[in-house]
Amino acid sequence: MFDILHAARAVTGPEFIIGVRLSPERFGMRIDEIREVSQRLIDTGQVDFLDLSLWDCMKEPEEARDRPDLAGRTLCEVATDLDHRTDPQGRPVPVGVAGKIHDPSDIDQVMELGADFPILGRVAILHHDYPTRLRADPGFVPTRIPVSRAYLATEGVSPAFVEYLRRWPGFVAD
Repeated sequence: MFDILHAARAVTGPEFIIGVRLSPERFGMRIDEIREVSQRLIDTGQVDFLDLSLWDCMKEPEEARDRPDLAGRTLCEVATDLDHRTDPQGRPVPVGVAGKIHDPSDIDQVMELGADFPILGRVAILHHDYPTRLRADPGFVPTRIPVSRAYLATEGVSPAFVEYLRRWPGFVAD
């Protein structure tokens, strides 16, 4: 990955924005490995942001069963607890998190736990204009799943993608 990033930077230059997505607890990646890779990505100056796909920001890390230092902490705070977040030139390298962020209070919570920005997944499918709605109405309450095919169509979701979403348990009401 670092070789690919180096080559991409050489071709694109510093103005081109490059981010990397990492998925702690998926694909055999352990917490310490993710934290080490995240810190190295920041320290090398090869990325402009990190995207941590946590699947569930608020849950305790799976490794907490065997590691008392992780017990009682959320996956969000463990994954974002890095030594520093500036590259060698002193530029900030923001860290975003995804994983069951749905309500506006979830956004506030992940920011309080160390994320620089939330990454909206499923709720962005439910509301293509989520940020606009939230800015216009701080009391905005997002729709919950399951939703109908007709509802998804009003949000601009294609019939082919609706078929794909039907594979996600409880997302599309039949």
